[in-house]
Amino acid sequence: MSTMTGPGLLLGADIGGTFTDLMLFDPASKKMRFSKILTTPENHSEGVMEGIRRVTEADGHSMGDIYSVIHGSTIGINTVIERRGAKTGLITTSGFEDVLLIGRQTRPRIYDWTVGRPSPLVPGNLRKGVTERIDHHGEVLEPLDAVEVKRVMECFRENGVESIAVCLLHSYANPSHEQAIKEAIEQSPDVYISVSSELLPEFREYERMSTTVVNSYIGPIVSSYLGSLESKLKDGGVGQLLVMEANGGLTSVEDAVKRTVGTIESGPAGGVLAAAYIGGLVGRGNLISFDMGGTTAKSSIVVDSLPLVTTMYEVSPLEQGERLVRGSGYPIKTPVIDLVEVGAGGGSVAWIDAGDALRVGPRSAGADPGPACYDRGGVEATITDAYVVLGRIDPGYFLGGEMRLDPRASCRALDGIAEALGITRLDTAEGILSVANSIMARGVRYVTTERGIDVKDFSMVAFGGAAPVQVIDLAEIVGVNEIIVPPSPGVFSAFGFLVADLVHNYVRTSYSLCSETSWNRVEGIFGELEERGHTQLEIDSVPPADRRMTRSLDMRYAGQSHELNVAARDAQSLGEIVSRFHGVHERHYGYSMPEEEVAIVNYRLVAMGVRPKPAMEPREGPSGDSDVAQKGERRVHFNDEGWVRCSVYDRDLLKSGNVVHGPCVVEEWDTTTVVNEGYAGTVDGYGNLILAKGGGSI
Repeated sequence: MSTMTGPGLLLGADIGGTFTDLMLFDPASKKMRFSKILTTPENHSEGVMEGIRRVTEADGHSMGDIYSVIHGSTIGINTVIERRGAKTGLITTSGFEDVLLIGRQTRPRIYDWTVGRPSPLVPGNLRKGVTERIDHHGEVLEPLDAVEVKRVMECFRENGVESIAVCLLHSYANPSHEQAIKEAIEQSPDVYISVSSELLPEFREYERMSTTVVNSYIGPIVSSYLGSLESKLKDGGVGQLLVMEANGGLTSVEDAVKRTVGTIESGPAGGVLAAAYIGGLVGRGNLISFDMGGTTAKSSIVVDSLPLVTTMYEVSPLEQGERLVRGSGYPIKTPVIDLVEVGAGGGSVAWIDAGDALRVGPRSAGADPGPACYDRGGVEATITDAYVVLGRIDPGYFLGGEMRLDPRASCRALDGIAEALGITRLDTAEGILSVANSIMARGVRYVTTERGIDVKDFSMVAFGGAAPVQVIDLAEIVGVNEIIVPPSPGVFSAFGFLVADLVHNYVRTSYSLCSETSWNRVEGIFGELEERGHTQLEIDSVPPADRRMTRSLDMRYAGQSHELNVAARDAQSLGEIVSRFHGVHERHYGYSMPEEEVAIVNYRLVAMGVRPKPAMEPREGPSGDSDVAQKGERRVHFNDEGWVRCSVYDRDLLKSGNVVHGPCVVEEWDTTTVVNEGYAGTVDGYGNLILAKGGGSI
């Protein structure tokens, strides 16, 4: 099946914890239409299909007019966070059964005894070792005992194992034993299989094993969902379903089913891509991507118009809290857009801890029952309820009036907390936002100042249904000077799916000292990886002119424990790459050692199929006065000023060059932007609202 664009509509669909967002694009008319529907957690595909029906019919189309649906979701990561994955068994080399439990024997915070690791996703009785041994050169030291493999399989059948992870020592150097085990497992129907040499052919057995286990743990759930959705879409006449991956690229359903771990953060990845795309249009190459949805808030950075990608990510279960402590989760060693996620979204629940302190999140009211104001049975106070009480959002204009909120329910929910704390309802609401801002500020600082990045050199792109409501408060805390609120920010991640390209990642571990490595050897290994990339892109029907191959090396000084990734594109010699490594090391650690020996550890290749992007043409402007867009006034409560009467603007009526001065409110169908006193927002040629003290810049 072709994974490139064809004749017909394109649709991005992003499943979040609270809402499912959809964006429909017509390449012929360049028109976009958006929709937002409550997520259906019992059967996510129902919400997606209902959303597609609504957004297509609203524009006079049918589902059969859609050529391509590009889909991302938080199903994979939520499965791990909530620990509701498949019953998984692990087969490994005898003697290494407890690698998952032992990990790296490092404390996440050396002096904080309250931070620990979550229990392994595979219990001890289902971690089985088999006799075999291969060394790091790929030489077989001890043959695989096929009889033991059969005994392990029998044990798994008796225990009702639904999914199996296979991770043998040094299988990255020689996968023959893992392949033999895979063939034995395939004799048992209806068992999901993950094999480390196919999924992650790299050294470091703990990270490789953890990644393989996570893939198996979420595999049956994610693959069953994707299979069901693809079948429903085909029945409706949709041409193809593509899946967004956490690395910022697209892949086919067939590949996504094999590598479900790649979908772990696929939804948030779309938002970062969209931020980079918008930044490129408006001449902002350095960006902070801030995505506050219904369940969580995500922060990431874009440098020189490119999202940062890491090959190491961690996912922690819900009880671990804000998921900001490295070493406190399950490591996943696969390329992902580097972002941090905290439990502070519009649906995050406010509560009082044992010390009588106000807390927010990480638990969310989700879509069912949702915040108290949704009037769907929820009684707990959330950030959204605080918005309602403070007048930051209009209960009668939520989702453009499609969904009415109950302010009385919000008041009741906050009164319970206010009474327990001995403060007023308004102080409670402001306190909820203050706590949430502190949590989100930690996330922003984690990807900026804690890495030596000066936020004053970056613009913040705020999106997600909740971000524009309080982004200025957050910007004040972290020191950001300029905020960009794109059009329809509530479905911005779904737009990111439409600007994504097809991406395949390849890696090979081959350790060598640079002084002992010839350029021909480097070219030879990259040539083999590129051949695999071209073969796959040929299967994907990507024309040669649209293929891009990007090389890089994981390198370190001899004797170091960890590597840095160094671009190898356009390099004419190994010496040139070594020089680049010294520079990368200097930027990362503050020093370099040019006289020391440098080693190559991993060869990496990104094979990309470039897809056409939705064209966004600059608008004519300036046009008219912003007063034309004013739809009324309402009181909004600000922490320092108290109740303030604010002008309310209809964003759809604001034109290029219009300026709105705070304090005011700008409403659109999927969110509300609150402009504080001393700030002004300028509409640029692409419809972005640029917020800054005194006035935005265009």
